[in-house]
Amino acid sequence: MRTPKKDTPPLHIPVRKGNNWFTKQWAWDTTGIPLTHKVPDAKDRTQEGYYSVFQIDCLHVILQAMTLQVQLDSYLENYEQKDIDWQKSVNGFDWDWRKEVKVWNPQTTERVFELTREKLHHAYDGLAVAQAHCDPLERWYQLTQFVAVGERKKLKSDALRAETLRAGAHMLRLLYKDLYGEDLPHPNEVTGEIITDIPELSIRRDPRRYLEFVANRFGVNPQPKLSLIVEGQSEEIAVQNIFEKYFGAHPGTYGIEIIVLGSVDVATGSKKEDRFRAILRLVDYLHHHQTITFLILDNENYAGRLKQEAQKAKSIHNNQRYVTRPEYIRIWKDAFEFDNFSCSEIAAAMNDLALGYASFTSAEVIACKKDPNPGSCLQRLYQQKAQYGLQKIKLSEILIEHMMSPDSRRRIENRPIIKVLERVARLAARNPLPTMHEIGEKNQASKYLGKKRT
Repeated sequence: MRTPKKDTPPLHIPVRKGNNWFTKQWAWDTTGIPLTHKVPDAKDRTQEGYYSVFQIDCLHVILQAMTLQVQLDSYLENYEQKDIDWQKSVNGFDWDWRKEVKVWNPQTTERVFELTREKLHHAYDGLAVAQAHCDPLERWYQLTQFVAVGERKKLKSDALRAETLRAGAHMLRLLYKDLYGEDLPHPNEVTGEIITDIPELSIRRDPRRYLEFVANRFGVNPQPKLSLIVEGQSEEIAVQNIFEKYFGAHPGTYGIEIIVLGSVDVATGSKKEDRFRAILRLVDYLHHHQTITFLILDNENYAGRLKQEAQKAKSIHNNQRYVTRPEYIRIWKDAFEFDNFSCSEIAAAMNDLALGYASFTSAEVIACKKDPNPGSCLQRLYQQKAQYGLQKIKLSEILIEHMMSPDSRRRIENRPIIKVLERVARLAARNPLPTMHEIGEKNQASKYLGKKRT
């Protein structure tokens, strides 16, 4: 392109009537320059070589053919020479998107560029092959296509070139659909033979479901593989500490989510005729999305009845199985503290918590254990002697610290909570999220999420 000698409307493609830069020799079409054309001096700033973003593939081919590459850079350093890359943008943003959408007519584009079905298909195939050939992330296209456009623009080098070419290919694909009513294959699926579509083509109509299966395939879906439902925050802290200090990683590393109910009453409900429906519907919903649900509750109020009701609750999402399996609900014989720690350990932890303001004995804790509601009895004992409420979270932290101590007389692997969490970790590890709808349906019909119905 040359710089016009006087003010003139900017270059526009397709050419507009009365403003043809090519006939006025302010611009030359690089695909049709005659052999007699004199290449301008590189230092002449009145002329510029110009390629639109849609021509970068052609430009890359030309540069490769005309660029001499030397691999002795370290021996040819020249600190006195300074290379300057000149860049020129012509009418880059002088357009109104909403206006263009309103006046868009694919038949006009077809006529102006003299397109045919064969020409457009050939152009699309060329861009599709070019972007796949240069893209270092080509095998990740199913995942990268869901990344926000603004983030994809931050790619560099060949990855950015491929992304730009792919955008052009998608534009041609949409134009082809507008003109001829036919969907061309995805730019990354033009070459080669696809034996099995993963996920299925029918699933891809729903972008949300499509992304879910793709994220499962690449292992980046944050959906928990297992939801561990515990009664309160003290149990939550205990589970987290055990995972980090005994198993060596946060529960999230295993794909485990911890849900705190607040109390057993939240799980069992208050209405007699509908006491267990809410929690069982939550379990059914999570299992429908292939998140195994494991409940750990104290033996208070109606916790035992909850386990009984769960054994006969039928899934509303799958008519081949029940909501859950009975072994996915663990009810402590008494309570979390009393089942996993001796009365002397609990008394020692309460003494540490009281900081000398109160003293507790094993006999007092044993008496609480025999109470119909041992957890509440323990809190009343602490309140009476220390004159302030029992900090259950802090008590839980002290108990776990004692359990992890090498001075503990009880082997840690023999603690019931350790055996339960080992099972929980195994269940999560053996629950890979499906990469296809067909696989997900087979999982739903299996006995892994719930007992089979006869």
